[in-house]
Amino acid sequence: MNDKRPFFTSLIEAFRGFTDHRAFGALKSRNFRIFMFGQCFSLTGVWMQRMAMGWLVLHVTGRAQDMGLIELTNQAPIFIVAFFSGVLIDRFDTKRLLIVTQVLILIQALLLARLAFVEDVSQISFGQLLVLSLFLGIVNSIDAPTRQSCVPQTLDDRSRLPSALSLNSIAFNLARLIGPSMAGFVIVFVGEGGCFLLNALAFLFGIITVSQLRMPPRPAQVAVSPWKSLKEGLHYVAVNRVIRSMLVVFYLFNFFCIPYIILLPLYVKTVYVADARLLGFMLGAFGAGAILGVIHLAARVTLRGLLPHMSVCLSAFGVTYILFSQIRSVPIALLLLVVLGFACISTAIANNTLIQTIVDEKMRGRVMSFFVIGTMGFGPIGSLVVGRIADWGGVQAATVFCGCGAILTAVFLAVIRRSLLKEIEPTLATMD
Repeated sequence: MNDKRPFFTSLIEAFRGFTDHRAFGALKSRNFRIFMFGQCFSLTGVWMQRMAMGWLVLHVTGRAQDMGLIELTNQAPIFIVAFFSGVLIDRFDTKRLLIVTQVLILIQALLLARLAFVEDVSQISFGQLLVLSLFLGIVNSIDAPTRQSCVPQTLDDRSRLPSALSLNSIAFNLARLIGPSMAGFVIVFVGEGGCFLLNALAFLFGIITVSQLRMPPRPAQVAVSPWKSLKEGLHYVAVNRVIRSMLVVFYLFNFFCIPYIILLPLYVKTVYVADARLLGFMLGAFGAGAILGVIHLAARVTLRGLLPHMSVCLSAFGVTYILFSQIRSVPIALLLLVVLGFACISTAIANNTLIQTIVDEKMRGRVMSFFVIGTMGFGPIGSLVVGRIADWGGVQAATVFCGCGAILTAVFLAVIRRSLLKEIEPTLATMD
């Protein structure tokens, strides 16, 4: 008997075999399987493009500072656009909004591919790359919180939310590991344009999968002005002590913990005096710990205990990071990086899970836009500050600074944890 289902639908159904374990329970939801499948492709394309963009900038200008400027234009719009993107998410259909943003990202990738393939590199203007990077930053400021808001809507059982968020994080971290590696081979054989073209194809596939989602209609929203809607979102966060506290913790976490991205290359170059192969092993060890962390959280039987778990992970990150700054043994460093990866991703997912669980559905888009500001905004700011500390006092001093910041964040969470638990316990009990 011939199977007349579309090819990509057959591939998605292949996920069914993993759904028996609680960690993969979210895959029992058809919509989430489709969403997850598209995410795997589009996120890998994103990281391929980020790698290729840096190489292209170096070819065009030869200045490292221009790479930083490109990264700044890609991230800075989040501080302005994200506030209004939450209003859009809560006002319009999430599925349609996600298709629009991904179509725009696809167009941007095609324009970059045309520049890299058609034009002589010497004729490419840095201004063109800057404008396209800024355009992508604006669109990403809408796309990222829309993706976050879409995850709970793809589930037919809200108890599977921890599994869904963890699997979504697995997709992100695997893409971050696989994407740059693939980009390196593509650049060697095809050039930067090949990465941009593959990113466009990945988003085309993502658009097709999103179009297949069958999500229930959202409750009708009362028509109010965008400014009033934004004020409602800000007021909701201001008066909701749990969400406000979780966002503050998440901002501090990104400021102190995420700069590992710029510190590890400095360790490889200045402390271990090694080449990019050691950096690959270090990033791989961190990624392995991250994957262990998401599987551990996805397999939790209850949401209770997430706040203490966050405190422990933040403390473990801080202490381990300080130890990492003092050792010079590569094997021990790799083991410590596994712990760092586990603690880092566990903190991020636990925070996301708590916010997504307790947020009012009518406010989800606006709250998740504030959440994404932590990832896309405070992470780069922290990297900038930590980079300056590393230039001034050395990479070890910068690492100790980050470790102490993580420990202080853990202390802050421990102080407010008991009062927060009293407020969220009824909600968490309904999720067990």
